[in-house]
Amino acid sequence: MEGDGITAKYFNNLMWDGDPVTQVDKDIALFLSEEAPHADLNPNNWSAEWEGYIRAPVTGEYTFYCESDDGCIV
Repeated sequence: MEGDGITAKYFNNLMWDGDPVTQVDKDIALFLSEEAPHADLNPNNWSAEWEGYIRAPVTGEYTFYCESDDGCIV
């Protein structure tokens, strides 16, 4: 549903491999240190993929970025 969040697929490894845990995240600004975004994931070795639409409030240029200790693709 529009406005509810973005679909997240969390994998219990660093390679986006296997069957993911799927949930809707209202916010993808994750600040994690010793815990994973879902209880079924290894807190130190997981990967994520988000799919959905982002509606910009105004026309213009936006910057998307990612910070990670193991790498990321935006």
